[in-house]
Amino acid sequence: MNWKLTVALVMVAIAVAIVAYINPFAENMERRAGSPWFYQVSMDDVVSIDIKSYDDQVVFHKIGPGKWVFDDPEGVPTDPYRWGGIVLLVSGPRTSRDFSTVRKTVEDPSEYGLHEPGLIVDVGLTGGRELQFRLGDTTTDGDSHYGQVSGFSELFLVADAWGDVLTRLAKEPPIPSWYVKRDTADIKEFHVALGDPEEDSTPALRLKQEGDVWSVRNFLV
Repeated sequence: MNWKLTVALVMVAIAVAIVAYINPFAENMERRAGSPWFYQVSMDDVVSIDIKSYDDQVVFHKIGPGKWVFDDPEGVPTDPYRWGGIVLLVSGPRTSRDFSTVRKTVEDPSEYGLHEPGLIVDVGLTGGRELQFRLGDTTTDGDSHYGQVSGFSELFLVADAWGDVLTRLAKEPPIPSWYVKRDTADIKEFHVALGDPEEDSTPALRLKQEGDVWSVRNFLV
């Protein structure tokens, strides 16, 4: 064998041995292992989302691919501008850290605000499966919430922005801009138009209240 080739092979072997010994990738591997998932489910498996934040609660359910509606007001679709990405959020976030290596169980939920959590989310899944998670107090630096999946002992730190987005859904439901809820006592008259009302302001139908009596006029007749 050519002596130059022999020397080259020896040098390669030494280099491989040094890399294996030093392992410069160990830090990256350790960092990945230190950022576990809070939980993980498939987006396609999510069929309902029930969000409760203290006295505020809102429930959504899926009626078709990418189509979500409110349970109350029943059948009203979600605002697409605010709903985009919500199902991805509830499919599971990564966390800052889990405490299971330090404390296997949460012996005192009040220590983390989990006895009266600020956010409780029930995620309905296909096949009648369910998943519930809770977010309690924020950490002292204000960057994370203490979180726990019901039925499991592990305690996690979840980014506060993730919890804030879900909390806002309960406090400010994503009602579409065209849906306006009014007190029926305030309604005295309304018109029904066909086509674009900006091009033709003449209504097809008018309902008007005079005293206690409602009258109807069909302008097409």
